[in-house]
Amino acid sequence: MDPAGGPPRYGRGPLPRRPYSPGRGPHPRVHGASASPPPPLAEGDWRDHADYLQGVDLFNHGFFWEAHEAWEGVWHANARRGDEASLLAALIRLAALRLKIRDERPEGRASLARGVEAALGPILARPTLCGLVPATLLGLARAAGEEAPILVLAEPGR
Repeated sequence: MDPAGGPPRYGRGPLPRRPYSPGRGPHPRVHGASASPPPPLAEGDWRDHADYLQGVDLFNHGFFWEAHEAWEGVWHANARRGDEASLLAALIRLAALRLKIRDERPEGRASLARGVEAALGPILARPTLCGLVPATLLGLARAAGEEAPILVLAEPGR
């Protein structure tokens, strides 16, 4: 847990002052993301991957658009291929789904949930990938209720 009693923090980057909602205010700069393109994400280095961890922190604190932006750069760095790219694609869609729920925009929710499921397909049998359990992410997309989920990073094999 965060010392302030909120969700756990995994990265070191700052959090924005308030979440961005597309079409409802000025477009913000992405807080905490690298100024240069991020390196690719790999199973062996996720614990030290600043942009990946920042995305988790942003998501956990309700900054869904910002999490999407942080993860999208990493997804591109992974050339949108491989298991890590599948995980990132699922996280990006899950963040977009949570943004629609938070902003009470029902259009596209079912399609985004199906997109999470499709992205997770190649990695669903893995117990963990980059600290997350793919089957848990699928459950979060299917149960997309009003309460925002928290992503908890685990050590491999747990």
